[in-house]
Amino acid sequence: MGLFDHVNCECYLPDLPYPELKQGYFQTKSIGDPYMGYFTITEEGRLIEHRFVYESVPEEDRPYWGKPDWDKQPLFRIFGSLKMIPTEDVDLNYHGDINFYTIAKNKEWVEYKARFTHGILETVERVYRPSDDFSDL
Repeated sequence: MGLFDHVNCECYLPDLPYPELKQGYFQTKSIGDPYMGYFTITEEGRLIEHRFVYESVPEEDRPYWGKPDWDKQPLFRIFGSLKMIPTEDVDLNYHGDINFYTIAKNKEWVEYKARFTHGILETVERVYRPSDDFSDL
């Protein structure tokens, strides 16, 4: 397990089994040290990092404020306590390969490898592995 980053793909994905995956985020551990960051591979083939800071949310604006769970379970006081504030988008001018993946609605493993050369997306290909079927989960 461990941390991962989110990747949104605006670029063409070959052999995409379910079009709705295009709108969701994939996960990756390929971009440096994963820290739950957000990235986009643009339609133009650039890797963009979406940088942000966290801001504390006042207790009265949190989802469980004023509800019975607020006092019964201390954990419920934490939910919604931070919100992400976007600060900037940075073109990483990435050079190398990135593998990104998800498990589709039928528990099928869907993985891609994107190759960037001096910041430009050169290829995207579907990666097939012997254990791509997770239907027994």
